[in-house]
Amino acid sequence: MALAGTSALAGCTSDAAESDKADDTDGESADGADRDADGSGDADETDGGDGGPCDGLTGDFVAFDQGDRSFPILFDHPDTLEQYNEELNEGGNIVGAQLGHVASKRPTSYPVNLLVQQHKSPITDEEAATNWVTFHGQNERLDRSLAYEGEQIALYQSTYSEETARQWRFLLPAHDGDGVRGVVVQHHDDRKEGCIDGVEAIAVDVIESMRPNPKY
Repeated sequence: MALAGTSALAGCTSDAAESDKADDTDGESADGADRDADGSGDADETDGGDGGPCDGLTGDFVAFDQGDRSFPILFDHPDTLEQYNEELNEGGNIVGAQLGHVASKRPTSYPVNLLVQQHKSPITDEEAATNWVTFHGQNERLDRSLAYEGEQIALYQSTYSEETARQWRFLLPAHDGDGVRGVVVQHHDDRKEGCIDGVEAIAVDVIESMRPNPKY
């Protein structure tokens, strides 16, 4: 079962006005380097190389193409993923991207997919930010943290998570004003013989590639 999509970011209280600034990005990756799914430089550790469900998940990392939309946070993703449902992933204070694994594509779905959603406007109220990221204390704080602009960012696993799909929430410092920005990264593998840990490794690399959009 797929997790909640655009609604995952709904209901957040923010007193910041929504941004309507247009933006173009130069499309360069954060460090100009290709990464594999676990960031180690050895794709075999994630792919398995044995033709199994983990094989072929990752590839060369490329900058996400935001097209005519404007994302406050830029990121990279493997070239094995392609964007779909752009029209369903923007509204109100939310902008998002659904990325499907090309080799898993079915006529109407991508069983292997990644969702990245961001708040357009920062949250300036500390209590509101805490309530959003913890879902009023119901989400589980993970033992791991990830780096963003030199800072360690706490990850919270949503109560929506299940065996084949995991949804993470976290807060990033706003670069376009005061406060923090809510971000959701959801990764999903609904194949009969899946590799959710391999998809999760890709999600980690996507998060660690995130950087502020200087044109936002």
